[in-house]
Amino acid sequence: MCLVATLAGCGFRPLYGDNSDVSAQLAGIDVGIIPDRTGQLLREELQRRMLGADAGPIQYDLSVSVTLHTDIAGIIATNSVASRQRMSATGAWQLRNVGDQKIVAAGTANAADAENILNQQYFAADMETDAVNQRLMELLADQITAEVAAKLRTAKHTG
Repeated sequence: MCLVATLAGCGFRPLYGDNSDVSAQLAGIDVGIIPDRTGQLLREELQRRMLGADAGPIQYDLSVSVTLHTDIAGIIATNSVASRQRMSATGAWQLRNVGDQKIVAAGTANAADAENILNQQYFAADMETDAVNQRLMELLADQITAEVAAKLRTAKHTG
């Protein structure tokens, strides 16, 4: 409790969330359709983070494109079969003003994770890949939301 009081005394304000000065602006962002299954996952995560309790009038459009990349990270020496793969995701985003479609902010978020490739049934391998993709999209959504909130706060205090 003392820590909260100390942070409040020094001017600390949460970037987004219930007590944020940009949460209403985040709630006014329409997240555009993102193609493919990973795009659906990312869009759902972004909407969950940005909407908050009350969705206000739409002021901004957020467009995101996702790129996935997989690298072999480990090989079983006895039979030269891949045993681990590293997966990375990049989300390039643009925030536009609804009225004039001018770009308000833009950026790129990156996330990485890895999975073991074991001699397992197809459904188990698919489930593990789906879990990694879900974690990657959650990480991208966290980064994009934080970057958008920071840009909106900066624009609010400079404009």
